[in-house]
Amino acid sequence: MTTPNNNHTIFSRPEDWERFNAEFQTKAVAFDLLDYINPEDKVAWPTQPEEPSYANYPKKLG
Repeated sequence: MTTPNNNHTIFSRPEDWERFNAEFQTKAVAFDLLDYINPEDKVAWPTQPEEPSYANYPKKLG
């Protein structure tokens, strides 16, 4: 039998804001996203890479 994954936190009161903000910033730094979501930095989101075209690569000889 499997157990449900309860790895979430519920913030239900205004007093929870400080803890939420600290956890949010910690995760944003861990995923290297803080520069993109900070409204003071104005860093543009990175563009998604395009799939390469196999026709642009040389063919194997022999």
